[in-house]
Amino acid sequence: MLSLIIRFSFILFLCASTFLAGAAQAQTKIVVGLSTINSRVTPLWIAEEKDFFAKNGLEVLVVATRVSQPAIAALIAGELQLVFGGASSALGAFSGGADLRVIAIASNRLTYDLMARPGVRKPEDLRGKSFGVGAIGGALWMGSMLALEYFGLDASRGQISIRPVGDQTNNIQALEAGSIDATLLDGVFSYRLKQKGFPVLAEFYNADIAFAGQGVVATRALLQMQPSVAENFLRGLLAEDNDVGSEDKVEDLVDDRILRKILGG
Repeated sequence: MLSLIIRFSFILFLCASTFLAGAAQAQTKIVVGLSTINSRVTPLWIAEEKDFFAKNGLEVLVVATRVSQPAIAALIAGELQLVFGGASSALGAFSGGADLRVIAIASNRLTYDLMARPGVRKPEDLRGKSFGVGAIGGALWMGSMLALEYFGLDASRGQISIRPVGDQTNNIQALEAGSIDATLLDGVFSYRLKQKGFPVLAEFYNADIAFAGQGVVATRALLQMQPSVAENFLRGLLAEDNDVGSEDKVEDLVDDRILRKILGG
């Protein structure tokens, strides 16, 4: 009787091992380019840290490029399956013939704060000054062009020097060092400068300026051949089929590790 129980237990162990091995093999490995570090990346970090992607059948490797163009180029070359961020660059590449699709947008309005160095008190003071952006054609650059247009300013006519500095953390450092005179920042970054007394020239959250910023970009080939990859990635971002109820708040899911990633630490 004892030997029968042992054999039965061993069979159960083998079945369980086979099932778990099969489940592990079912994970689809993808590489996702991350073109910026800001608060809009929070859903990505949460999904990664809380295994929401794994629960939707994906093993996700995130590669940070910090600006959009390298990520979009790698996506077109097939080195990445998806890009998180870079919607503006994707639109530019699409206009140049690249077969890309923006399948999700984090927000469709400009929500940056326009921050300046001490001494620059109003938008008109930006004439003849330098404006820090990310890569030319990227989201921060596009947002900056829209911000200038909102105030009736033209970079060329106003002799405003547009300087590609890098992502928002780079622009904060440049503004504090006096290397640039103004830049756009998300609230999570501008807060620190506000505390230090840096001038706030504008808060665009309520300006209702249409803007395609942070998004999820894929090739049409991936959407045709592996639609489940895009679908499961979005399900992971939205925390679908996970132990996250509608009553759960984002701040309850953000731990210290995720916060450090958001802040570029």
